[in-house]
Amino acid sequence: MLIRKSSICLAILLGLSACSKKETVLSQRETWLSAGGWRMTNYTYNTRAAADKAPIHLEFITGRECEADDVYRFEATSKLQWDKSGTLCTTPQPALVEWGTWQLLEQDTKLSINHQGRVQFPYTGAVTGPLHIRELNATTMLLETPEIQTPDSIMTYTYRFVRQ
Repeated sequence: MLIRKSSICLAILLGLSACSKKETVLSQRETWLSAGGWRMTNYTYNTRAAADKAPIHLEFITGRECEADDVYRFEATSKLQWDKSGTLCTTPQPALVEWGTWQLLEQDTKLSINHQGRVQFPYTGAVTGPLHIRELNATTMLLETPEIQTPDSIMTYTYRFVRQ
């Protein structure tokens, strides 16, 4: 009888503890983002003149062998890892770097990246605020920075990624 009561109490306690666990349900964009690695194929630098200057459009293709094979991994745990395990630009250099953390905001339309208190991808400068998600699906990701005001222009960066 005592064993039976103990078994019932144990079953109730296990049931209650299972109910108290919060299950994380990922949105479709979180699933696409965290389901493998992303390779940056290019990034674009755009300016439009704040005064009477001509706009500038520069496209940088991450074609250096040591950059072109880098992979960014947006882990489901909100960690962003920079995987440089292909060709390294300089040695000694760690192949895998915990770059920071990430979070989707505003109904999954913006991507916040925290790299030492800044929004920044390797090889590009820090920007203010979360990145606008212009496209995100199972194979392609296109991100754009908020407008950056300089004394003589307004600029944005656009980053294009493909699924690895």
